Amino acid sequence: MRALRLLVAALLAAFLAYGIPVFIEMELIRRHVSPWLACVLFADLPGCILIFGLGLRWTALTLYLATAVCEAAALVTGVAPEQKLVLVTNLAPAIVLAIVVIRIGLRSTVLHEESV
Repeated sequence: MRALRLLVAALLAAFLAYGIPVFIEMELIRRHVSPWLACVLFADLPGCILIFGLGLRWTALTLYLATAVCEAAALVTGVAPEQKLVLVTNLAPAIVLAIVVIRIGLRSTVLHEESV
């Protein structure tokens, strides 16, 4: 039962870090908001804020800066259209957040089992 709860928590965290920001960014792009604002500034912010909130400050900051640089480079070079850029680059914080949630859950499970 713990494994199922842990999986649900990881999937929910990934949805919060991927699904909601992608929806917002796609809507901003559809409304002709600057891709720099939608893709670079806002893009990975929600996921990185969640990672930051879980105590991994350096990871969150590094991840946000790295994805922002990659998105900016992709926009400048025209390697990918904004819609595809949004879909791909938002995966990074979502995957990292899911891993962090699973790690925290496994650690708490081990601590709980040791105390019993």
